Amino acid sequence: MKRRKLVLTLLACLLVLGAAGALLAAGRRPFRGLEGADIASATVWLTPPDVTVAVPDTEALAALLREAVVYRRDDTYVECTGQGVVYTVRLADGTTREITAFSPFLIVDGVGYRTKHEPCEALNRYANELLQAGDAAFVLASPPAGWVYSGTGSVGGVLGTYSWRTREPDGSVTSTEADSPHPLDCRELLAGLDTESAEAEFQWAVPPDELVSVRCWPDSRWGDTTAESTAVPAAGTAVSLRPGGWIYEVEARWEDRGYGGGTARYLFYIVRA
Repeated sequence: MKRRKLVLTLLACLLVLGAAGALLAAGRRPFRGLEGADIASATVWLTPPDVTVAVPDTEALAALLREAVVYRRDDTYVECTGQGVVYTVRLADGTTREITAFSPFLIVDGVGYRTKHEPCEALNRYANELLQAGDAAFVLASPPAGWVYSGTGSVGGVLGTYSWRTREPDGSVTSTEADSPHPLDCRELLAGLDTESAEAEFQWAVPPDELVSVRCWPDSRWGDTTAESTAVPAAGTAVSLRPGGWIYEVEARWEDRGYGGGTARYLFYIVRA
């Protein structure tokens, strides 16, 4: 009798473990009941290229999140490389959820899980579609990163003086006025770009609405903040380079379409052979 009870007990345990394993294999949907009306606002940060875009359709986002499936916890995503998209979802009840789609991982409020590939990839694809849309609403909390390309080389610019407005999630606006040293006092900050090309093109993570001005100083005047600058004509975001070493200051403007914008200056050191 005791042996029969033991066998029945073991069978019961196996059934429970089997059911638990099946449930784990099936996964769970952490946003199963989410509706578009539950979302007050949402943004998505794509990295790369390190830009944030507003999500205009909360119904579409809610539908994608409802399909997301997570399995066991797994924090090894920190060892992986590739593009991740981070959704910041502000709910109507005042709470905020952060969901990162980084297949084969879904990271929910800082906790990583193995995830089902197709729904995760759909979240990534949706973010990139928003980024590529002609009317994409970029959330510019600060001036975007800028680079200059010439020949086969490129170098990042140093952000200088800027005037910026940022719209907060509660609708309030924060204005920032930031000053910087004179371009000729920034020798230690600037990495030089050596090129044999006669042209260069400036680019930003988010293209500006206007290139306000470009001016330059010869590197023979490092440290001389009284030196006069020379205006450089621009064709769009491209300029012709002067021979020798020059410090270029580029001022660009981003229109505030409700998510932040302003004007910013960037410094580049370019040496044309």
